[in-house]
Amino acid sequence: MMSEQRSLQVGFDTHVELKKFQDLRQCENEEQIKVMIERMSNRLGFDYYFYRARFVLDHTRRIDRILSNYPAAWLQQYKHDDLARIDPAVQHAHSTLTPLVWEPHVHIDAEQARFVGEAQRHGLATGVSFPVHNKDGDIGVFSLALGTQDVYAHGLIQENLYFGAFIANCIHDRMRPLVKEKALSLNAPLTPRELECLNWIACGKSTWETAKILNLSEHGVLHHVRNIMRKFDVTSRHQAVSKAAYCGLI
Repeated sequence: MMSEQRSLQVGFDTHVELKKFQDLRQCENEEQIKVMIERMSNRLGFDYYFYRARFVLDHTRRIDRILSNYPAAWLQQYKHDDLARIDPAVQHAHSTLTPLVWEPHVHIDAEQARFVGEAQRHGLATGVSFPVHNKDGDIGVFSLALGTQDVYAHGLIQENLYFGAFIANCIHDRMRPLVKEKALSLNAPLTPRELECLNWIACGKSTWETAKILNLSEHGVLHHVRNIMRKFDVTSRHQAVSKAAYCGLI
């Protein structure tokens, strides 16, 4: 693998390739993003990549996303055991924006030491992680990893401390609208009457007031409100109004 990676560097203009990577904004789904990330990480000389982010949808809802080509067994274990809670890279991302090179001091307790040891047993010998934050409260981390800890690996990491941060932000900027669009999409279109109810709810009207305005019974208004919440897949009127506003319905 290392010899293949070295050969990839011959005639490789990093600035040109990174400019191409900005085409990420044209990706229409997560699978297309994964293809571009894997191609770029390989071109930079790395064996693996890992992107994890927690997106803030509204005051009560968060959604996590992971894109990675880590070994399948390790990725399955990571998700099943919720190892993000002890992953040093994820914990680091919560408090800083500086890159984290994977060195012995990055794990601070026995549980994190076991995490690092298990990752190494799955072929993730060393790497570097780049935190991502934004004004919406999202927190993410993008990692580039290698299956060896030799001198070449150390040099490769140092060479890409700037480029990795750029890539991390490009990924996150494209992922956010895709994730929110999917999460906030309607399960079914609203009927004209449901849309009327929703608009009056957004204006702060009570069930009784909405019923009087629309010449409906309170039971009828509640029926429409339940349908609205079901279609938006939310559990409160406040969430329904927030989702409708994001979708441009009110």
